[in-house]
Amino acid sequence: MLAQLWCLVSPGAVFLLLRDRAWLHQGGDVVAGLRAVRLEQWVAVLLLTAHAWYLWGWWRNQRAEAGVPDPL
Repeated sequence: MLAQLWCLVSPGAVFLLLRDRAWLHQGGDVVAGLRAVRLEQWVAVLLLTAHAWYLWGWWRNQRAEAGVPDPL
């Protein structure tokens, strides 16, 4: 249920990342690009990372229940 509800906020996080793309156009300077990232964009990245982590855990759990050995 949490993963399904999590999908409701993920498009908003993607929107926050793509709405203001100043961090992409900093002339190749990585440090300047990181400084241009706003706080809500960092939160969006953390939210999407957490979503991927939860989905990966769900996928591993489904494989374990099916009896498939973990490749890691």
